[in-house]
Amino acid sequence: MKKLFGTDGVRGVAGEFLTSEFSYKLGKYIADYFIGGEGKKVFIASDTRESKDMIKLSLAAAITSMGLDVYDLNVTSTPEASYIISKNDSLFGIVVSASHNPYEYNGIKVFNKNGYKLADEVEEAIETNMLECKELKKPERFGNFITDEIDKTEYVSYLRTLMNDYSGLKIVCDMSNGANYVTAKEVLNASGAEMIYIHDEPNGRNINKNCGSTHLESLIDTVKVNKADIGIAFDGDADRLLVVDNEGKIMDGDHILAALATYLKKHDKLKKNKLVATIMSNIGLKKYLDTIGVELDVTSVGDRYVLAELIKDDLSLGGEQSGHIILKDYQNTGDGLLSAIFLINAMVELKKTAAELNGLMKTYPQVLLNAKVTNEIKNKVLEIESVKNAIDELIKNNPDMRVVIRPSGTEPLLRVMLEGEDEDELKRLAKDLVDLIERETK
Repeated sequence: MKKLFGTDGVRGVAGEFLTSEFSYKLGKYIADYFIGGEGKKVFIASDTRESKDMIKLSLAAAITSMGLDVYDLNVTSTPEASYIISKNDSLFGIVVSASHNPYEYNGIKVFNKNGYKLADEVEEAIETNMLECKELKKPERFGNFITDEIDKTEYVSYLRTLMNDYSGLKIVCDMSNGANYVTAKEVLNASGAEMIYIHDEPNGRNINKNCGSTHLESLIDTVKVNKADIGIAFDGDADRLLVVDNEGKIMDGDHILAALATYLKKHDKLKKNKLVATIMSNIGLKKYLDTIGVELDVTSVGDRYVLAELIKDDLSLGGEQSGHIILKDYQNTGDGLLSAIFLINAMVELKKTAAELNGLMKTYPQVLLNAKVTNEIKNKVLEIESVKNAIDELIKNNPDMRVVIRPSGTEPLLRVMLEGEDEDELKRLAKDLVDLIERETK
């Protein structure tokens, strides 16, 4: 069982869990693991949090002390960093980001030379070596920290080639005061659309603050006031996308997947007529896919598991309700900007409004609550007899209800999700279960 790495790298409050000392030590063991592999360069990027330099420079000091050259990508989104890592003779790469979390948090995401997030077994090996203080390899030289040799224009050019002409469309883009605040403009300003940008002035502390994919209120208002055709929102590191349609309604990852599956299938680009989603996807997604002849594969929660299934089965599309969308034939990780481009392409080519695409699938009531538990116990809660009995009774009494309970991979929480027909009843039952879990774990 991993203790440091969660579902999306290492994450915690900067300066408390994620200190410069911790980052330095982890950096050494990450470098130690990869030394001797194919590739020469190590790339490191970050989002806009004020703690980015403390963590990034600690990692860089550690990695260069192990004899490797580190190339600084500065503020760069996770998908852009993944793209650069995959194209430039990399040994590995790191993104310093806590994604959708508040600015107080930060994280360390590690990518292999192909721009993929590390497999569980690799993270476990690095973690075990670090926790057991394994002897490190002795470097023959010290590496360099390089800041001025990185061409970041290729990613922008690549995304521009995938866009249709958006002339006549009005698009609102919420940058979340995050890593995409420059690149997204460089791409979308070439689209022909009338662009309106909000939350595009990061100051180190306003990333995700009342904005972005986790706070869509201001995007909804801006779309309505400006009568925009669509609103798109990224999270702090821009690896996820949520959308507001032209009627001001939210389009989550399930609805985006339904629209993209329809679009790709029409163009014979949905491999094996199959799509990958997680156990948290709404049952409405499967019901819609059934009507268009698309099969649904289900994985554990986490875009890494979606990607692993896409690779294993050679599929082209997968994602999460939270907005991680992976277009595997075009990118190695979730990419909010790429996903937005394909969704707007679908609007243009299918001649449908965002609201019409949003309405392809019916959403069944789904209630998600968080039970506050410690990290030490969150993986053991379902072994508590009273909790286990309550869940068994819930399922027995509600055979048509879907119950999903899982520990958060990044926070001290247990996610409780109920899905069925009656939302009020779902809310009551979910709250009762959360209350029981919190009582039994105090």
